[in-house]
Amino acid sequence: MQKYLVLLLLLTMQKCSNKTEVINSNNVKEVTIRIDSTSENPISKEVKVTQSDSLTFILRELNDCNKEPIKFYPTHRIKLIYNNGEEDIIFCSGSSMKFKGVTYRMNKSIRSIMQ
Repeated sequence: MQKYLVLLLLLTMQKCSNKTEVINSNNVKEVTIRIDSTSENPISKEVKVTQSDSLTFILRELNDCNKEPIKFYPTHRIKLIYNNGEEDIIFCSGSSMKFKGVTYRMNKSIRSIMQ
């Protein structure tokens, strides 16, 4: 019985440590964050991020999420531009994110990630 408990514990620990990245951050060369206009912010604006440290921070925070079915109206659109010229779009609002048709709950809000 003890052997099975130890085996189950080891399998659980391995599963938790193998959390894969939702967004492949290896080849991202630029992130463009577009804040849509709202009643609080009547003019939409864009922020381009190309600095390596900032890109790493933003992508790490976006990858710190869990899959969860969520309905939301996006307030931020994030365009990822890869080294090979490919592009992906991420839709965000608060701590919700939609990437490639799948919704996720982030551990931080998009506004706190941008600060």
